[in-house]
Amino acid sequence: MAKDSDSASPAATDFDIPEQPLGAALERFMTLSNVMVVVDSVTVGSRKSNAIRGAFPPNDALRSLLAGTGLNSLPIGPSAYMLVPVPHAAEAQRLPRFMDYAAAVQRAAVASLCRRDDTRPTNYRTVIRLWLRPEGTVQRVELAVSTGSPGRDIAIADMLQRIEIDTPVPANLPQPIKLAITPRTTDDTICFPDHASARSRRINSSPGVP
Repeated sequence: MAKDSDSASPAATDFDIPEQPLGAALERFMTLSNVMVVVDSVTVGSRKSNAIRGAFPPNDALRSLLAGTGLNSLPIGPSAYMLVPVPHAAEAQRLPRFMDYAAAVQRAAVASLCRRDDTRPTNYRTVIRLWLRPEGTVQRVELAVSTGSPGRDIAIADMLQRIEIDTPVPANLPQPIKLAITPRTTDDTICFPDHASARSRRINSSPGVP
């Protein structure tokens, strides 16, 4: 989950998402693009997505997916967007705390998953939903898309249930928070050096969180 702020054009991704309920379309979009989208179920409501077929940069595909829905996508961090009703987009864009919180949740989730070989986010695909308590602990975890291994699904949920964010949840942050994880060829760009790989030197923000 295309980096909106990069000066270089993001690489195109192949999309084949039919018109359908918006919630399902967004989960498919995150799975294909590795872009994280934050929106609550009340905002999604009964809205329908547009069909997207072809190769597009993920940020362009998301805009097309949302066309006519009355929602706008706002960047809240690298490869992470929050959806807001169009009339309130300007107001939401003035809330930089979401960007800081996105980075904090991302760091905590990735660090936790990197502690175990079977949950290291490099060789599986999934979409995860997280509900957070006001103080920043995890209240509930759901895998919206299975990794294909029931044992790994349980392990991922267990590891994410333990994370704690060092700052309280910002007011009005949409929940659940959704994380998209897609396969990678190496863990060097995702895991902390003191967790899964001694060779790691940085976190890749692609899985993203709000």
